[in-house]
Order: sequence, then C-alpha cells, then structure tokens
Amino acid sequence: MRIPTTLPEIGAAIREVLGDQATMSREGLLAELQRRGFDLGVDPADMLEEALESDEAGVVLPLADERVTYLPALLDGRTFTHRLTAPEVAHGYLQLGADLRPLEALTEDPRYERLRDGSPVIEVLAGMDDELLRERGLPVDAIPDAVWLLAPGALRGRAGGDLVGVAVRPDGFELGLVTSTQPPADLVERLTAAIARAGHDEPAMLDDVVWELCADDQTLFTTPLPPLRELLDEHLFVHDDDQVAAPGFDLPGWRAERQREHIQRIHGIDGDAALAVLVLKRLHENAGELLQLASDMADPFDAAGQEPHEPEVREPQAEDDDGEVVHAALEFLAEPGVAEAVAAEAMGTGRAGAAALGMLAESLEARAPRRARPGLRWLRGKALDRLGDALQAEDAYHSVLALDPEWPPALFDLARIASDRGDAGRGLALLRRADARPDDELVVLLQHFRPVERTDIGRNEPCWCGSGRKYKVCHRNREQLPLAERAAWLYQKSGMYVSDGPWRGDVLDLAAVRSRYRADVPLWQATQDPTVMDVLLFEGGAFEAFLGERGPLLPDDERLLGEQWLLAERSLYEIEDVTPGSGFRARDLRTGDRVDVRERAGSTAVRKHMLVCARFVPAGETIQCFGGMEPVQLHERDALLDLLDREPEPQALVEFLSARFAPPELRNTEGDPMVQCEATLRSAEQDELAEALDETYERDGAEPRWHDFVRMHGMQRVRGIITLDGAEVTVEANSERRFDLILDVLRAMDPELQVLRETRQPVADVLEAMERAPAQPAVPSPPADPRLAAALEQFIRQHEQAWLDESIPALSGATPREAAADPSRREDLVRLLASFPPAGGPGQMGPDRLRAALSL
Repeated sequence: MRIPTTLPEIGAAIREVLGDQATMSREGLLAELQRRGFDLGVDPADMLEEALESDEAGVVLPLADERVTYLPALLDGRTFTHRLTAPEVAHGYLQLGADLRPLEALTEDPRYERLRDGSPVIEVLAGMDDELLRERGLPVDAIPDAVWLLAPGALRGRAGGDLVGVAVRPDGFELGLVTSTQPPADLVERLTAAIARAGHDEPAMLDDVVWELCADDQTLFTTPLPPLRELLDEHLFVHDDDQVAAPGFDLPGWRAERQREHIQRIHGIDGDAALAVLVLKRLHENAGELLQLASDMADPFDAAGQEPHEPEVREPQAEDDDGEVVHAALEFLAEPGVAEAVAAEAMGTGRAGAAALGMLAESLEARAPRRARPGLRWLRGKALDRLGDALQAEDAYHSVLALDPEWPPALFDLARIASDRGDAGRGLALLRRADARPDDELVVLLQHFRPVERTDIGRNEPCWCGSGRKYKVCHRNREQLPLAERAAWLYQKSGMYVSDGPWRGDVLDLAAVRSRYRADVPLWQATQDPTVMDVLLFEGGAFEAFLGERGPLLPDDERLLGEQWLLAERSLYEIEDVTPGSGFRARDLRTGDRVDVRERAGSTAVRKHMLVCARFVPAGETIQCFGGMEPVQLHERDALLDLLDREPEPQALVEFLSARFAPPELRNTEGDPMVQCEATLRSAEQDELAEALDETYERDGAEPRWHDFVRMHGMQRVRGIITLDGAEVTVEANSERRFDLILDVLRAMDPELQVLRETRQPVADVLEAMERAPAQPAVPSPPADPRLAAALEQFIRQHEQAWLDESIPALSGATPREAAADPSRREDLVRLLASFPPAGGPGQMGPDRLRAALSL
C-alpha cells in the first residue's frame, strides 16, 4: 500500500513552494504539490485545507481573493515606517497601530520574535501581560492596547517624531532610521479597489488590504514610504488600528449596527429592543468610566503632600445623552427579556461591570417610566448578587415584586435564594408563579429535595419534635431531610453559584484542558464534567467563595458542613472492598486512613484493588463523594501523590487526570518514541567499512546487510539495519536515539561519510497519513491453524517467564519476582496483576498463571 505524504511533510512542501512564489491560488498550489510528487490522499483538496490551517505550514494566510500567501516570503525585503512618539522612546516599545499592523502576524514565526541583532521583539497586550510590563518597570496604564516590547535601550538616541523603518529580512526584523519616499501615484486608487474587494462595501481588515496590494506589486514598500496612518489620513480614508474603509464611510454607525444585530441574535429579541439594550449598554459604559475615575482618584493626597480632597464624581445623568432616546430605551425594560439582555451585556461573566450597573439602575429609577422600574430594581439586585451581597440582592428582588408581583426574573432569583435557604416548597411556589417549565433545572432540583409530609402523625396530634404544639402548626409543611440527604443539595447549590457567577470563565478554561484529547466531547459538555467542577470548587477556591457570599442564606448545619468540606483534601485511594449498589471501603494512600463511602452509582464502577483519585467528604453520619472518581493506573501512582503533595493549581491537576484520554504514544521495546528514521550516506572506503561492520554488527547471511540487536524480555530484538549497496550506505531504525547511535558508530568507522538524504517521521504522522490512503480490498482470513495456535501459546508462555524477571516501571523498577518477595511491594504487584484483563484468547498473557508462578 502506498502511504500518502505525512502532514509535516505537506506543511514543509507548502512553505517551500510558496517560499518561491509567495502567493498562489489554492488550485495552483495543489497542482504544484502533486507535480512535485506529494500524495495528499483520497481527498487532496480537503487535505490541503487542513494543512493550510495547521501549524505545520507556518504563517500561510488567505487573501480576500481566495489566494493564499506565505507571509515571510510576501513581505521579505519590504519596509514599513512608523513615526515614534515620546512615550515609545522613553519606554522602549513600538505601538502596533495602523503603521505596523501588516507585520503583526509575522511574529507567529520564531524568526520574527527578534531583531536581526538577536534582541527580542515581544508582543504585549494590555490587560493580559501587565506582569511583564511591571517587571520592566513600565507604567501599565500608559501602554496602548498592543505593542512590541523591545530590549531596554533599543530606541536610545531616538526622539519623538523620528521616522523609523521596520524591514523584513530572512533572519528577523531590521529596525533603523529611514527617510521616506513618495508613494506610487496610483496608490490611492489601488487602496480603494482593494478595500472594496476585501470589504464588500463594508470596512476591510487593514492587514488584508496591504497584503493583497503587496501580492499584486512586488516592488511596493521595498523603499520606505510614509507611515500607513499618515497615508490614510492624508487621503481621508476612515480607519482605526484594525479596519479601513473608503472616505466618508460611517465606521462608528456601522459598528453600532453590527452590535445591535449581535445583541438581537444572541438574546432572541427584536431589533428595536436590541437597540434599546445597546443604548443602555452605552450608559453603563459611561457609569463605568465614572467609577474608574473615582478609583483612580481614591488616594486623597497628591505627590506634593497637599491637603486631601474629595474627587468630584457625579452620578450618570440621562441628560448626558439624548434624553428622548434614553427614555425610549428605558421603556423596553418593561420586557423581562430586555432586562436580562442588559444584565448579560453589562456584566458578562465577571464582576467588573456589576458596580456600574447597580449605580446606573439606581440613578435612573426616579426618572424611568413606571412600567420600567421593576426591570431597573431587578438589575440592581443582579449587580448586588454578582458582587457577592446575597442579602441585599434578596431585598432588591423583593422590592421588584412590590411593584410587579409576577416579574419572572425576580421570581426565579428568589426561588434560587429559597433553594439556598433550604426551603424547597417556597422555591417551587415561586417557580410556579413564574410559569417555569417542569424540566427547568431548578424545578427538578427542588422537586428532588422537597421533604415528604409524614403520614404516621395526625394533623392535630402533638408534633414529633417535642415542642408540645400540634403537628399542623409546628413541622407540617416544614419537614427537613436529614443532613446526609441534603449534602448533595448543598453541592448542587455551589454548582449553580459557579454556573451563574463570575467563575464561568474559569470553568471554560478547565473544560478546555479536560476535552483536549476528546474530539467527541464538545467544550460545553466538558463544562459539566464532575472533575472539572470539583477541582474548580475546591482547588480553584470557588467553594470557599460560595460559602463567603451565599453562606448567610444557608441553613446553619449546611454551612458548617461546607466548612468541613474545605478541610477535606483530594487524595489517592485504593479500593479495598465493594458492595455494589451501596458503597465501598477505600484506603487513603497518603495517610493510610480507611473510609467507608456511601456511593450507590459509583460502587458499581469500581472494583477491588482499583486506584481512584477523589475527594471523599463527610455528610451527616456518612462519607460521600460528589466530585467524581478518576481511575489511576499503578504506574501513575507516585507521580500523582507527588503532585497532590505540592498543592497543584487547578489546571495542572485537571491536565494530569485527563492524560488518560490522550492517544497512546507508540514506543519501541526500549521505551523510545517510535520515529521511522532512514538515512542514505556515501562512503569512499566500502571494503574497510564492510569489515568494520562485520566486527560490530551481525551480518544477515551473505548479504551486505547488518543488524544491530538488543536483548529485551528474554528475546533478541532488531535495533537497526545497515545496508551497503556499492558506495551508498542505508541506515534504518525506529527511534531517533537508536538512529543517532548507529550514525555515531558509522562516523567513527568512516569519518568521511557524506549524508545524501535523511528522514525522520514520527509513527503517529505515518499512521495519520495511512488513514488518507485509498481503502484496500479485504483479504480473507486464513483458516485457523492448530500448529500456529500452539506456537503462539508457546511464545506467550516464554514471554510470561521472561516478564517475571523484567524491571517493571509500575513496580518502581523491581521485577515481579522481587516484588512478590518484598512485603513492601507485594501489594503493588497484586494491584498490577488485578489490572490485567483475563486471558480470553490466543496471544494474551494469563494473570492467573502469573499469580501461580509468583505464589500469590
């Protein structure tokens, strides 16, 4: 079977082809690759797209006219100019504005993470790389959104207003003072046409436009021209740092319309309502700016030591904007869906916008239409909720119902508060008023934990609690489930807190780690993974925050239980005994303590001697598990124990526990990653080389072929093959370590050896390429041969005997015989054998035979 070209080889070929021509159509590129003999498999066009989108191809980007370009080749030799500002000179950076935007993507290539003198070029984004700025002693607030941070002193001797050029060279950027020349006379005409093609009557990305101009003119920017920003301003093009449009285009209006369409689409509201949300969002942004100003002026003393003063901060006023527009927008807050959209747009998934939203809602209520006031009060409640003040939020929600007893969002939020308080009956009553669906998450939760009225006591009989009052006035309709039953409710409450609060971004980060190796699990589904949620709650600190913010709502015994949970550490356990459908006994491998865990569902998924990573927590008189149990292989035990002892960050822990989903790494018998390596060398001393090979390796009969053998598991294995054909020497091996060892030996034999060809292909790449090969006709299996089965059985028995004396990593390097004789290691051996599948057919080791051989 012919194996198609591997993805790394296709990527290298794309770089080679486009390195010569810079820009090509997809059809032309595919034809050229095939002309050069590269096999892209059964669907070449799809494979080309996959290769273009992969990292293997390098910085290959699509142009607006469907061509593709290799950016290092396209921009090689071109210079883009920029006029320095005083802050840039003082702090050693270049702003990534319109002038240098066409070069930004080049830094994805390691060659362009530096200047030609070797000094670094580091892309820094405001708000994301603040720590790096502080390390350099730079004022975070003074740095624009995106900059290239240069080495200290890189701009020494320069001044604000100097014109510098950034030239693209094969080995990095070249930075220096330049003098600009006049641009081509038709550049404005070409710019206008390129914007029209790229933007289709809308703004175009500035870098797309410049790249297309460069693809059509190999001489453009090869001599320094005025900075792009100055060229665009001079000819009245509308632009910012990212986009450019024809003169006269209403860029702010276009963006507002796109925002309105986005709000309408994701919140499911009509166009007028979406416009109202956009107006209120702008008011919220103004309120946020006022709060930021107040924060910036919070230090009452200035540097000169003057008397303290109060910053003059005023509340946002409706008069700050068009009063009629604001009044019309407020009218839409009578619709609950609009109020919910405003909350989502203003606060997102964090806390940053909550204070400004609360201030805005409170300041607008007095002059809002009466029908809009429930929405404003609810927004204030949501802001308080997001800021962690649950009791004040509860008061705000009640004030909503004072204006409109059937306002659905407030009913839902009060139902959730009732759930936190442990009052399932009240929560369900509120949800019925809100017309909640029967399958609503909160309805299902409260139905599950709603206590059942006792039938063994009459309504007028003394209450069971001993209060002396009748049951109907004491505990009837106020029954409470035992704490062991409510523990799961407490855990669900904390999960709702995470899902509806400022932790959603953290959930997504951990879910991305969890689903990295699972193409069948979408990101949203991974957010529901028990391990993701539990690690965020405890290692991530979300449960402690939950107790701090929602704790005042919880029943006293649940709050105390939650505080106990904070003391329970995640650990590695060995399952010692299982009662399916009821629970199991487990031993903590970190402390030696044994616990009896009540776990109905989980008890059917574990078996004796199994290792699991879990957090077992008290729940009334029981021990329970709510965050899932991760199976752990014996050879991972020590590494996991070490990780747990170091109190890992959430991401590191989820990454370790998710490694079991990674595709298996193919290794040879010596444990090296499998890489198909082949080299062809030329020797001028064939006879002497053949004699040296005879002395070092084992010749294959009379053929000029030699094998490098190694003995593993009691059997002789081929490490590599050397073939001599005239003056050419071919070396083959299945790992880079083996390959390099043989090459070193050959060079010692013949220092004048010349390498003609060399390839190193990871087996995983070869297997991926094989999946793209045409399907082969099925070959019927030969009939069973008793002699073959007997030979296979004999081979397995020999392998088992050899295995007994092999060093096993899962036994810390001991052999099975040594572990069986060592009381401190015998349990590890028992666990290892328990993990073996039972022998079910030819070619499988038999764990029972191994136990018998080891007297276990």
